[in-house]
Amino acid sequence: MTQFHQFNIEEAKELGVEAAAILFQFRSILDVYKKLDTNFIEDKYWIELSTTSLEELFPYIEKGKLKRLLYRLVEKGFVQKKEFSSQKSKNSVWYSMPEIGKVSVLPHTNQTESDVPIIDMSQARQQAQPAAKKQFCWEDILPAAIEQEVASLIASNGYDRDFYMDIWQTFAAKMDSDGERVPTMDIARKRFKAYARKVMIGFKQGNYRYNQTVQRKEQERKKLVEKWLSLKGKPDMQLVNNVNTSTLRTPIVQVWDSFINKAFEQEIPLKHYSQVEIGFNSYLNTWISNENKAYFTGGSTAKPQVNFDDTSWADGLDLEG
Repeated sequence: MTQFHQFNIEEAKELGVEAAAILFQFRSILDVYKKLDTNFIEDKYWIELSTTSLEELFPYIEKGKLKRLLYRLVEKGFVQKKEFSSQKSKNSVWYSMPEIGKVSVLPHTNQTESDVPIIDMSQARQQAQPAAKKQFCWEDILPAAIEQEVASLIASNGYDRDFYMDIWQTFAAKMDSDGERVPTMDIARKRFKAYARKVMIGFKQGNYRYNQTVQRKEQERKKLVEKWLSLKGKPDMQLVNNVNTSTLRTPIVQVWDSFINKAFEQEIPLKHYSQVEIGFNSYLNTWISNENKAYFTGGSTAKPQVNFDDTSWADGLDLEG
């Protein structure tokens, strides 16, 4: 695959950059086939492309949009499309262009192809489809034509006009991409409204499932947070014995309950016991350190300098484990 694509400026002005890039790339490939004199069928040179090959050839164009662009280019006569029964892959489509002809000496003349003036693109398209009329597409329907349906949808489901206009654009593009011809406007409106309702059902079901998942996870989280309270008043003496508590002035049960309350206060889910082991070890060591700083000997009496009911000092401790 080439690392860059080119386009004709005039075609880009008329059709858009992406459509012009498709034409330029097709034209380049067909020119190569011309020189190699290969894929010549029914007086034309053709490119055989599967859906995957097309997507790889134009990776910067979204799949649905690529399909719509090719449909429009065929409708306007820029590109010719055919499915030959002899093709090897049933998933492949053959593409050609009206200005690409056979490389040879022109019949009944001594002129070679290089002697012939370049064919004007607009003239070539007219010659390819002289009696073709532009097909009226779904995307050609003006938004004003569906305002009544949009108003009805807003009244039934809420949301604003822009929301339903986005649904309309998606619906119209899908209809054009699928090659659906526009029926009467009355039928077109009914089909759009049915499509929008279907989208809304899916949208509501998605929201419901999302909200249910959020609620379930929140309930599970709340239960895990409340598990801390089941440990209150029950210090794990094995953990306590692993820490030097010889200088601890506060009863160990009080420190333990303070730790449990702090973990619960911070709404930390208790998922595994290692959180208790690691968290309490850090909490107890910090508590002892604070006691040593808070108490000093003044005569024979030890005087507290801090309020140990205030555990804001532990806000920065990793109690997650």
